[in-house]
Amino acid sequence: LGKLKGGPLVGIIGSIGVRRDAAAVPALAGRLNDSDAVVARAAARALGSIGNIQAAQALQKALPNAPAGNRLDACEGLFRCAERLAADKQNSEAIAIYDQLRKLDSPHQVRGGALKGAILARGAEGVTLLQENLRSPDYILFSAAVQAAQRMPGAEVTKALADGMKNLPPDNQVVVIQTLASRGDKRALPVLFAAADSGPKPVRIAAIEERLASTFT
Repeated sequence: LGKLKGGPLVGIIGSIGVRRDAAAVPALAGRLNDSDAVVARAAARALGSIGNIQAAQALQKALPNAPAGNRLDACEGLFRCAERLAADKQNSEAIAIYDQLRKLDSPHQVRGGALKGAILARGAEGVTLLQENLRSPDYILFSAAVQAAQRMPGAEVTKALADGMKNLPPDNQVVVIQTLASRGDKRALPVLFAAADSGPKPVRIAAIEERLASTFT
């Protein structure tokens, strides 16, 4: 790391990331502000592959001042860290990363992915955040909340979807109806029946289709 430059250095950094060498975190963190943008981006991705708390902290510290061309790679590194931390049951650390990412003025894939991760990492407590974003006028956040709901079991999530469907635009209601049906929770049937009987035509059609599908499965 201290001797090479350019492509060979990028290759070494990538190999360190694949090896998940935690001892290299300080050296990689020092490369996040490298004058060679390709090296800085490789360091961000490698830290994400290592994925421990120290790697995440280095990326969190560097992200606010990262050049525009490097921000997506820093975000990618943080997503990798958050996923690994959540898998290791270090949920509070994962949540802190997701919350930082979802509050950024970033491309839709960052905001949506961070919100989805923030909801899922909270477990049962994520229902409140789910409810808030089902009402979001930002379709990216609405869609991310619905995608999270697809992976969350339980009556509370079904209720949040059913209650949140009220007063949504027709297209959003259709998405919620499809999500309720895909969850396979029979407690959603009354909502499907009601939506099939009244409301905008696309909503009624979607509810009828899903109600018929539920009848025969």
